[in-house]
Parts: sequence; structure tokens; C-alpha cells
Amino acid sequence: MAQITIQKLADSCVRVDIGDHSALIDPGFYTWEQDALDLTAIPAPDRLLITHNHPDHLSIEFVEALVAAYPSMVIETNKEVADQLADAGIGAITESADWTAQFTAPHEPIPIGPQPHNVGFVVGGVFAHPGDSYSFDAAPPVLALPLLAPWGSTTEAVALAKRVKPRYVVPIHDWYLEERGKRWLYGMAERALGEEGITLLRLDDFETVTVDVD
Repeated sequence: MAQITIQKLADSCVRVDIGDHSALIDPGFYTWEQDALDLTAIPAPDRLLITHNHPDHLSIEFVEALVAAYPSMVIETNKEVADQLADAGIGAITESADWTAQFTAPHEPIPIGPQPHNVGFVVGGVFAHPGDSYSFDAAPPVLALPLLAPWGSTTEAVALAKRVKPRYVVPIHDWYLEERGKRWLYGMAERALGEEGITLLRLDDFETVTVDVD
């Protein structure tokens, strides 16, 4: 049995604590621009994980601030993002080790612009963050799931969760939803996932939840 603490910052940015390890995932500009963001209130993460280079998942300013605040933090990402960070004078690794693992999760087709290289991450063997992808075939007990996006839909998200069968779903990629719409969407997903024994963890921005997982 493992205990996992999850803090949703904003949109797709999530902090995960499992045992002695902690990771901050997808430091995008939606979080960086939030008045509620206080780096001094966020304990130092061991690792910063970045799925792809879209600015809602990667704010260079945010990363620079994190590197300045937490110089021992390791950044893990794909080569495309690592090269972009290198141009900004920031080092990153592209290989997983110990308690993180990457998985194949291609970015979904988007209305405009090229599809970036997207990679998913599993933290501590129990928490997965796929970035902007529905194209994967398995999930650990806890899955961060984009419920609505320009490249996807709630119907696709729920169908994916039913297929890969996590125990818990953390909704992400929802910054642009106003509060009433978010509550309605969460409620619909909660009912649909509950039919399969999957629990939706409703998290407001900067809210934290702790769950036990096998």
C-alpha cells in the first residue's frame, strides 16, 4: 500500500508526493500567471517533469524561477523540450531513473500548428500524467486525465479511462472552463466513471488530496 499526495496547481500542472519522492509536472503559463501561486509555499520537488513544449505545459519563466528556487531539482523531459531548455541555459535529462518512467503518448492532432513530441510520465509506479494524449493503453492506479481540450473531448476521455481502468482520475487541462461549466463537466464524468468503479478526485486549483493505492 502506498500513500500519494496530489496537489493540482492550475490546468495541467500537478505536484505529486509519494514516500520520499516528489515531482512537479508540466509547469505551464496558466499556473505561472496565477496570483495564488507562491513558490515559497511549494516544498522543493526532487524532479520537474515536462511532457511537451506547448506553453500551457512549459513556461520558460516558470522553469527559470523553479531552477533558481530549487537548484538541486532534476528536470526530465523529451529531447525536443530539452533542446529548447538548453537554448535558455537550462539543463535537462531525457532518461528516466529509479522512481520515474516515461511512456509512449503521442500528442493528439490539433487544429493549428505542428504536433509536438509528447511523452507521458509515471511517478512512483502509481501516478500517470499523459500530457496531451489519449493514445496509450495502460494506466497505474491514479491517472491525470484531460477531460476537455481543443484536441479531445470528454467522451474520448471517459472512454479512455474505462479502457485503462485506473482507480482514481484527477481531471486536468480545464483552465479555460468557467466554474459552473467545470462543476457540470466534473459531475458528468464522475457519474460515468463511477459506473466502472473509478473515482474522480475533484480538485480546485491549488487544492491537495491524499489517497492510498495498492
